[in-house]
Order: sequence, then structure tokens, then C-alpha cells
Amino acid sequence: MVNINQLPSVFGFDDVEIEWAIPGILPMSAITAITGDSGSGKTTFAMFMAGHIASGSDFLGRPCVQRPVLVLDRENSLPVVRERLTRLKIYDEPNLIIAGGWLPGLALHPGSPEVLSWTKETWPRPVIIVDVLRAFLEGDENDSCAMRRFMSSPRRLADAGACVLLLHHTGRAGGNYRGSSDFKASVDVAYTLHNSSTNRLDRLVLRAFKQRFNVEQELKLVYSDDWFFPAENNGR
Repeated sequence: MVNINQLPSVFGFDDVEIEWAIPGILPMSAITAITGDSGSGKTTFAMFMAGHIASGSDFLGRPCVQRPVLVLDRENSLPVVRERLTRLKIYDEPNLIIAGGWLPGLALHPGSPEVLSWTKETWPRPVIIVDVLRAFLEGDENDSCAMRRFMSSPRRLADAGACVLLLHHTGRAGGNYRGSSDFKASVDVAYTLHNSSTNRLDRLVLRAFKQRFNVEQELKLVYSDDWFFPAENNGR
């Protein structure tokens, strides 16, 4: 039985400073969402970030601590994933683990005990990318109970120290996200990603619409030569 009077003070814990997977963009011990329309480049941009975090290389001038990255993918086939990685010049990176439907008998979910156990055993704490939310949600995404029930899984991972990045869609009628408002209520940071072109990646804007951390409010990007650059600098 828990003795409420003996619960420790929040000031009694060590190592509670805010850490970042990518400074000013992806905080650790938190749930971050990137939303966008189909074809907006959510997955490509997330994999670009994943490659830099897994290798510990600078991301758009921001230093990344090298961390393991786990991608839970129920959206893309193996040939699509291989093509995207090759295009982004991400090769056989040992810190990047991608679990998709091409793995027989494997149905990893953010709520899987294996994922939580791996998170707690991994140091430095990992980044976990969920592509896409709807493919893992059991129930109607407009149902607040179903959404809240799903969001309890990434919250447990964040409480264990992980950076959880959820990819999600925007609504047909506009708005920053699709489905129940409990989605926005449950995340710590949320961005929309807008692509200026309808049929190819071109000029993109990543814009924050929720933040519990002080994050970059707007990031303007150019996708050129299979690479992302700051919009003001088209050179690599």
C-alpha cells in the first residue's frame, strides 16, 4: 500500500534538468507530435532526424547526443523504407532500429512490455518514433476515451525517459490535427509540417502549436538533393 504522506518531493529526484534529443526541437522525457497532410513529408523529415540522432551528428546546426532510435512503423512497406533511407544517405546505422510489418510475428506497439523494458534498459535513453498514430490506435480517433487510452502508452515511455515522437494527420477541414482534442491535451510539444508543393517535397514549414517546453516556434526548410536545409541557406 502506498503511504501518500511519504511520497518523495519532486525536488528530491536527481538529473531532472531538461534534456534534448535535438536542442530546441525534440525534448527528452516528453511526447512530441508532428502532424501534417498526406505527402507533407512527415515520415521523411522524421527519418532525417532519426539518422542524425542515431549517428550523433549535427541536425541543421544543432548538436545531437548520440542515442538509440526505435521506429515503430505500421505505415510503410520494406521497399519504401529502404528507398527513403538510401535517399537520405542513412545506411546500416546500428543505433537505428526499425520494426515494421515485414518482420514476421512482430507487432510491437508503444504499449508493448518489450518496448517499455527496452526503454528502461537503454542508456542514453532512446528516441521512439511512432508512424503513424492512427495505425496503432484501437478505436475511433474521434473518441476521447480511445485516444486517452492510447496516449497512456507513450506517456509511460516518456516517464521512463524516452523522447516519443508521434506522427499524425491533420484534419480534412483544416486544423492542426485530426480526431479527439485529447490528442493535443496529451502531448507536450506539437508541430504541424506544411509542404508548399502537392506532389513533391519542396519548401516546408515546421510550426509549433503546443508547447510545454520552450521550443523553436517556426522552422523553415528546403528539401533539395535529398537533404533538408534551412530555408535561408540552400547550400549543404
